[in-house]
Amino acid sequence: MDDHAVLRRVCVEPALYAFAPARTIAATLNEYEAHLGGMPGLGGQHIRETLDALCDLLDPVEAPLVALTAGMARALVASLSQDATRRTSSAPSASQRGIEAAWRFFCWAKDRGYVGNNPFEPLLRGSAADAMASARRERSVAVAARGWVA
Repeated sequence: MDDHAVLRRVCVEPALYAFAPARTIAATLNEYEAHLGGMPGLGGQHIRETLDALCDLLDPVEAPLVALTAGMARALVASLSQDATRRTSSAPSASQRGIEAAWRFFCWAKDRGYVGNNPFEPLLRGSAADAMASARRERSVAVAARGWVA
């Protein structure tokens, strides 16, 4: 065995197995469904509609979760809006619900450490997302402050 082959066997091959396989959108949606099911006040129909909207928007769900970039999110939303416009007159509200559901899903995934950033964040800037993010920050600060107060 030459030096290159030995180096590869010793250094590179272990790295191939050092990381878990990429988490797929489908696997993450299954976990998110369980999360939503544990939240008080959310009915089964609401959860099913949310997951259907996410599956429609994020298809193909076999793709790795981390592969979805902000540019891809913009393209997905544009195509969802065009499809909805062709089907019904309520396109803006349907696509907005999909964007908001995706934004919440990726916030949850980011909190769990599954993604580094939320690709739908730029699509909701200056809207409900900022208010929701602000409320989440305030809640986090309040929780942290409680931990420091004796």
